[in-house]
Amino acid sequence: CIADRTTVINARKFVEWVHKSKITTMCCVPTLLRSILQLAPSPADRDVFRSVRAVLISGDMLRWEDVAGWRERFGKEIALFNLYGPTESTVIKLFYPIPEAKVADSINVPVGRPIEDADVLIVDENRQPSAPGEIGEIVILSQWLAHGYLNGAQAGDGPFCKIEHEGRRRRAYRTGDMGRWLIDGNLELIGR
Repeated sequence: CIADRTTVINARKFVEWVHKSKITTMCCVPTLLRSILQLAPSPADRDVFRSVRAVLISGDMLRWEDVAGWRERFGKEIALFNLYGPTESTVIKLFYPIPEAKVADSINVPVGRPIEDADVLIVDENRQPSAPGEIGEIVILSQWLAHGYLNGAQAGDGPFCKIEHEGRRRRAYRTGDMGRWLIDGNLELIGR
């Protein structure tokens, strides 16, 4: 079930649509999640999302206060997942089940670890791997990358390139996003 454009851009309409359609898995961007949290609280809030079992969040940095606000208002029974992957990488390449407690050394909610058939590097300005905790550019390595932009940059020195990894040259996409590996092995998105 997919909501129409006018529903997605209106938090109240979206909440009503989720309830009426008995949605079980909800996908949204952090800004929609925040818009839902800005709606006037209601005693029926928990009932509105009664059918929802999981919320998949992607498209921007997710803040810990967003997660805390959601759980305080709608309960802890709904599983929350933070996802990451630009369109050029055929969308989701990292996956993070959000725990109840904030990860101590993180600023934002981590985006997790790479899914199967994907590798992710954090590299410095010389395209060398950054040490855990150091901020660098996020690079996605996968056979499932776009081949380039229509009438634009193709594999080479731009965002679509080849990188030496684990003894072989791999297709890579330089996202332009900045991130860092946390101590627990999850990736935290920092910005652009």
